[in-house]
Amino acid sequence: MIEATQKKLREARFFLRLLNQESQVPVRNEPEAFEFYLNAFLSAARSVTFALQHEEKDKYEAWFQTWLSNRSEEDRQVLNFLRNQRNYAEKRGGAEVNVIWEYVPITEVRTDNRGHPAYGFHWFGPPGTPPPRIGLPVHSFELSGGQEKVTSSCERYVAILSELVRDFIQTILKVEHGLTRRCSRPQDRRHRAYAAAAEKMTPPGLAYRTDRRKFSTPHPLSPLRAHEGIHNTPRWDSNFPQGCEPPPRTTLRARDESANNW
Repeated sequence: MIEATQKKLREARFFLRLLNQESQVPVRNEPEAFEFYLNAFLSAARSVTFALQHEEKDKYEAWFQTWLSNRSEEDRQVLNFLRNQRNYAEKRGGAEVNVIWEYVPITEVRTDNRGHPAYGFHWFGPPGTPPPRIGLPVHSFELSGGQEKVTSSCERYVAILSELVRDFIQTILKVEHGLTRRCSRPQDRRHRAYAAAAEKMTPPGLAYRTDRRKFSTPHPLSPLRAHEGIHNTPRWDSNFPQGCEPPPRTTLRARDESANNW
């Protein structure tokens, strides 16, 4: 179901993870790595809706404006702003990013994202002497009249795109394929399959046993003696997924006199 769209969404998350990791590196062997990861992220994120238009063009174009109008003004600003940043990256060579330097004590810097002090920077000096400071670049966008970290804006962008894909699947494709009107979860299908198999495998005079858990699954390999008088049936209540038929019930009772000789 819209595999290309979901793959592009995973690609955007992949570059976002690299972007977050690069933002925490104190000493960079590749000074332009953050910019490269940002350009790759913006391209992948923008391609999510491109792929969706390619896979479901008519349905997407009829649905998108309604979905967008129901979003908050802040969400629409993020979508428009990062769409423009992607265009700048493609056509001007890079997004509009502001860089400021944040100076922290060198003893607080860690390398390779490891928390143990042995992997950080070390400094020794006379007692009472403050440690030297090292500058770390902080990348930010000018968004909504203020400065926001690039990584924070990108995380918001991915969250909005994830909701877009999820809402499209739930409101368009599932209704079209009837998935909201029948049991589509694997555990529901297994439940009914086990119940049918148990009826066929149960010897005369015996019945299959079910768990006491909610929506329990009949276990065809755990028979109980019917003459013990135990009444055990699959549980059923109003919380079972709407549209699913109740699983077949089985009453434990002797089907014939041969059960006493089991």
